[in-house]
Amino acid sequence: LSASVVNGKIYVFGGRNHDKIFTSVVEEYDPELDKWSAKSGLPNIRAFLSSATVNDRIYVIGGFNGNNDVSFVEEYNPQKDEWVRKNDMPTTRDGLVTCVVNNKIYAIGGVGGNSLPGQALPTVEEYDPETDTWIRKADMLVPRGGHSAVAINNKIYVFGGQTGLWGPDGGPLVSVVEEYDPLSDTWTKKSEMPVSRNLLSVSAMNGKAYIIGGAINMGAALPIVEEYDPIKNAWTK
Repeated sequence: LSASVVNGKIYVFGGRNHDKIFTSVVEEYDPELDKWSAKSGLPNIRAFLSSATVNDRIYVIGGFNGNNDVSFVEEYNPQKDEWVRKNDMPTTRDGLVTCVVNNKIYAIGGVGGNSLPGQALPTVEEYDPETDTWIRKADMLVPRGGHSAVAINNKIYVFGGQTGLWGPDGGPLVSVVEEYDPLSDTWTKKSEMPVSRNLLSVSAMNGKAYIIGGAINMGAALPIVEEYDPIKNAWTK
């Protein structure tokens, strides 16, 4: 599934359950009340999607519907609990990540592509919600899916993932960390993660990234937590 925050509430989109049934479920969590509420479902069922918030709207992008990768972009208005279809992402894919810098959304990596089913991609595309338009940007240095990313100080940091073909029998896991500067549209390799993994999660706090959990080729789950300091380009267990 994917999650995004608007006005102190968390919105959770799609995903699939342990029976591998894909869902369109949308739920809102209020941390202050410790309460969940059902919301209007995704117009299109999918998992391995990504979501990003710009100006109190959430944009749900890409994913896999159980049969095919999709390029759908749907805008969710939490205040009205309504959906609006937007222009599709140019590259169909799932397992991508999205980050926001200066009110632009960057869709990074993933697997599938318009003609490369299951293949990890280096593809980066920028979405401008104001004009509802997409622009191709410089590729990542290392193609990957199942990675994670976070924006810190107007730069994007991408962590880990899997190269080659997607899945438990696919390509190798990577510990690669890359920094993207949207202003110059350039990528730079940084100090690698101590532990290679995919399906990890990352959050930013006080200018540092916290990389949490993950898996070994979609298999054994990991409890690892590592902190990355972009200024020092250094890791702490």
